[in-house]
Amino acid sequence: GYTFEAATIAKFVMSDVYQEFDQSRSRERKMAMLDAAGLIVDKIKKGVDPVKLASALASSAHRKRIQVWMRDEAPQRAVAALGVSGSFRPAASGTTMIGVVTQNAGANKLDYYLRREIDIQIRLREDGSASAAVKVTLRNSAPASGLTREVMGPANVPDGEVLYRAGRNVSFLNVYLPAAAARAEWSEAGKPVGTEIQAAPDALIVSRFIDVAPGGSAETTLTFELPAGSWDEGRVRLLVPRQPAAAADALTVRIFPPEGLTAGGSDQFEVSKMMNRDILVETHIGRPWTDRLKQLVWR
Repeated sequence: GYTFEAATIAKFVMSDVYQEFDQSRSRERKMAMLDAAGLIVDKIKKGVDPVKLASALASSAHRKRIQVWMRDEAPQRAVAALGVSGSFRPAASGTTMIGVVTQNAGANKLDYYLRREIDIQIRLREDGSASAAVKVTLRNSAPASGLTREVMGPANVPDGEVLYRAGRNVSFLNVYLPAAAARAEWSEAGKPVGTEIQAAPDALIVSRFIDVAPGGSAETTLTFELPAGSWDEGRVRLLVPRQPAAAADALTVRIFPPEGLTAGGSDQFEVSKMMNRDILVETHIGRPWTDRLKQLVWR
């Protein structure tokens, strides 16, 4: 009884299906999801233009909408080399990676309504070290009422009424930093808050829980230090990998050069964009053109 189109299928499988079939009809919901998946696969198999299909698959993989896992190690390495494994791969030499990940900790379906803003500031020092701050703003665009319990909670589990509150988006926020990062600390409204730190291969993961009321937002900032050698005079490269989500993240990156130098030819380098794929930010660090001209004339 449903008609699926490119503009509506994602909303159906991520949100509407939980409205149509509440917890008392979970079996019907699962069958509806299976039917939808079957219809899509059948449509692909019965005459989609292979050139258009390849283009669509490539675009979806580029945005991490499609991810692949193989049980055996050898083909999985090939999948990783193609960039469709979904993992945060270590940044290339000379590149700093900072990644933001949220995980639903509220046992509900409110991820669909989560909107994220990421603001990264990096202040470079002459010795090649830097201080950095990552400000993450989470917005819960879900309404305070009108959604089924399956979507907005509280979860129908033992002690669910006590552990979870209806409509609240509880996220476990993780920021992936270079393994050499130091003095990582969360703060809210300028005051330090609890910080959880875990070491992972080639990364440091700094985490905390964020609770956002319906229609509300929460802002938290992570500050940390990068050691000498994190950048070389000449250029800065920052990789911000994307976590697939219902909506693109709003990303802003600001890079401040040491005194007497410029970033991208100015006192501050800035880029802002909606992030629906991995973003590589690169800018050149050097002396103002007037200084370079004076040096050339003197020589």
